[in-house]
Amino acid sequence: MKHEMKPVTQTQSTSHLRAVLLALLVTFLWSTSWVLIKLGLQASLPPLTFAGLRYTLAFLCLLPFVLMKPSHLQSIKDFSKSTWFLLVLLGLVFYTITQGAQFIGSTMLPQIAILVWVFLGESLNQRQILGLGLVTIGIIIVQVWRGKKG
Repeated sequence: MKHEMKPVTQTQSTSHLRAVLLALLVTFLWSTSWVLIKLGLQASLPPLTFAGLRYTLAFLCLLPFVLMKPSHLQSIKDFSKSTWFLLVLLGLVFYTITQGAQFIGSTMLPQIAILVWVFLGESLNQRQILGLGLVTIGIIIVQVWRGKKG
């Protein structure tokens, strides 16, 4: 059985290009954020204060987009108490604890330690080796857990 390929419309082509460009923008923003975090931490900003400022600024940047669209405001007004509870829980666990721990962790273990060791031949201290080992074990645990779940 032979399948016919349907021609791609201009709208589909534009939508695909937009999706690819947005994906590239998100990838760029996400990857450069770690560089900016390292620079901020080197500027002697306390990690938890820096994380709080970062997410508060992100909230303030995104808020006008919510406020400008009545349908967004209405959907927020329609949230149930259980939805608000889950959002607060998400905010506490994911943004406060997880991101705060990542900022603190970034001050304790240079993210480029393994690259420096591999490409520049610099030696790592015991703390860096232990940290890299713990990160590796954590990645393995998460990947195994995802594999069993999916």
